[in-house]
Amino acid sequence: MSQRPPKPPWFSPYYEDLKRTDEINIFVKKMHEYPGVILSPKEAEDLRGQWAGSRRPLHVEVGCAEGGFLIPQSMDHPDVDFVGVEIRFKRLHIAAQRLSKRHIDNIRLVRYDAGFLDQLFDDGEIDTLYIFHPDPWPKKRHAKHRLFNQERLELWVRLLAPGGCIELKTDAGDYFEEMKAVVAGEKRITVEVLSEYLQKDPSPAAHLPSTRFEKLFTGKETPIRYMRLRKPATD
Repeated sequence: MSQRPPKPPWFSPYYEDLKRTDEINIFVKKMHEYPGVILSPKEAEDLRGQWAGSRRPLHVEVGCAEGGFLIPQSMDHPDVDFVGVEIRFKRLHIAAQRLSKRHIDNIRLVRYDAGFLDQLFDDGEIDTLYIFHPDPWPKKRHAKHRLFNQERLELWVRLLAPGGCIELKTDAGDYFEEMKAVVAGEKRITVEVLSEYLQKDPSPAAHLPSTRFEKLFTGKETPIRYMRLRKPATD
């Protein structure tokens, strides 16, 4: 197992979020209703390098929200271990409720900032990383907050197993152009599939359940863009 990178300074107050007792966000308390399904940040960090102990494939979704993609994907692939990373308390609680009702046992959820996945996963541990409709931060002055950038892509590629892939979707055209430029600068990964308008020909991503955003944009003129990036099976 590789050495964990130093933690950023905001981690201490971030952990304190789970101890809040105020009534502003009732879903803080509800996080504890699903032990083993919703993991605390500390529990998740302790699994670094050991998520798929049986060496089943490990698939991770960044921003899993209420589980709209992850749940059907896990049901289609019961031989895969899934991890959903989400920052919103309410979304995690709803996702856990849905898992419980369907008796799904191959998904674990964790409240965590997706910008620091190397705190949760070891180098080469992730087989597939799903990044669907990350916040586009459309205003120019906010663009620096976008999740997808050169530094993060380098990190994600390092976390991918040999032959692993990143599945990416967005409805933000300028963001997609930025993503393509970033990918072009990363020599350890190749673009295996690219679609500029997934609604016109869904076949490139036919193996993936539709996301909530795709359903919202069905019949509208805003294109869903898609890329599948592949890490070589050997260096």
